[in-house]
Amino acid sequence: MAGYESVLGRVRLLLTANIQDLLSKALNANKPAVFDEQINILQGSLEKITVALGESIGREKTLTREMAEIKEQLEEMDSEIDKLLQIEEKEGDEGRRATISALATNRQANYNSFSQILELKEEQIAEVQGQVGQLQDAKIKLAARIDTLRAQKSRLMALISERKAAEAQGKALSNADILSRFSPDQLIRDEQEAAERARGIVAARSSTVEQQLDDLLDSEILRQQLEERRARRKSSAS
Repeated sequence: MAGYESVLGRVRLLLTANIQDLLSKALNANKPAVFDEQINILQGSLEKITVALGESIGREKTLTREMAEIKEQLEEMDSEIDKLLQIEEKEGDEGRRATISALATNRQANYNSFSQILELKEEQIAEVQGQVGQLQDAKIKLAARIDTLRAQKSRLMALISERKAAEAQGKALSNADILSRFSPDQLIRDEQEAAERARGIVAARSSTVEQQLDDLLDSEILRQQLEERRARRKSSAS
């Protein structure tokens, strides 16, 4: 059957594939999608197996029917040959006996040809029956592999859901831990300390400005004192 060996070869490859390859691939991709892809591939192969199996079963039925028809024809020819031989034995005319003998010979030749055809059909049906057995076995194993992958995908989805729930729970606990460490008194103290530091900076800067003003005022007094001295000296001199 055309394509029979190639279909079986592909099925054997799929059935013997290392599940670790699939799992390794799943680690670097959308994990459920990897399973879906593999299941779709197997489903396609299962469909081809089903078609090939149907063709083989149909061929087996055709050969069975043809063999039954040939056997029926062989029985009729066998009976005809025996009758012709009986007639030949009773026939007294040599010419008619020769004609009957030739007819019997012709029937025997046909009988031999149909016998050979029957043998060929028997070989063909044996081969087809072997194909049917292999295809049925492959179909069962392939369907089982698909069911296994579907079960593994369901388990994977459950694990993913469990992981997400655990992550959400961990995040909630982390937030709860942060909230549990919240202390209003500490915040007030921190703010008070910040305000005190700010006032200290303002005080430091203000003292510097005041010092500069004092320095300027002291300089003005000294200048006035010197001016007064100069005025007195001029008055004394005159």
